[in-house]
Amino acid sequence: MVKLFKAMVIAILMMLLPVEPISAQQGKMETFETNGFTFVVKDITKPDASATVTRTTLSGNIVIPPTVEWKGRNYNVTNIAQHFIHSQYSAKPTYKTVTSITLPSTIKSIETGAFGVSEVLTEIKIQGENNFFTVQDGILYNKDKTTLVYCPCQIDATNFSFPSTVKELSGNAFSKNILKSITIPKHIIKLNDGIAEGAYGSSGTFFGCENLTSLTFEQGENYTYIPAVFLSKSINLPSFLFPETIKKLETMLLKIVKN
Repeated sequence: MVKLFKAMVIAILMMLLPVEPISAQQGKMETFETNGFTFVVKDITKPDASATVTRTTLSGNIVIPPTVEWKGRNYNVTNIAQHFIHSQYSAKPTYKTVTSITLPSTIKSIETGAFGVSEVLTEIKIQGENNFFTVQDGILYNKDKTTLVYCPCQIDATNFSFPSTVKELSGNAFSKNILKSITIPKHIIKLNDGIAEGAYGSSGTFFGCENLTSLTFEQGENYTYIPAVFLSKSINLPSFLFPETIKKLETMLLKIVKN
């Protein structure tokens, strides 16, 4: 009986102790809009918290700021979210309004599909020195140019000459580009998945390249996998010869490709 009484007292005391809110335990996320951009800070309780820019309502030549102030605190802008550029199915589409994007020196990561639905983008620029990305002739690469991240859709990549350092193409490398033909050289050894989801649009390595009539893989033994949404909606491509080494084809690879 005494043990039961003690247990009840302890239980009551535990109930009276202050409990840290779940939001504080897991990290409090803030979403806010300022100067035409929407930002997300995933955990404002962290001293090194940074901001992700998720979308914009601006048009023309836009400049993403390196820092953003919210509630008296400054956050470095380090990430660009998927669907930063929104398609025609969005409530506030930007796929035909943003023509140039300048990235800040603080950017560390860019999610697949950030720019892939754009139909008017002419160039990517970087303001200052960035440790993670570089731009050459308006085309975005990772810092050491081993990955081609994104070629703006209005830069005609017909018969594009890939830098010899490039070994990988992102999941929206040439999405909606106006190119007519291209050869993927054998020094490129990895092709990444695109995205196919939701109302904000899809993107793939050559997604929506409506002028594309010829795609060739240079002979080599590096290709074993063709990723998702690779050629989806490239509606005028009359034929496509798979490399003999291919072992796996992903979903929506050739959706709505002429055959």
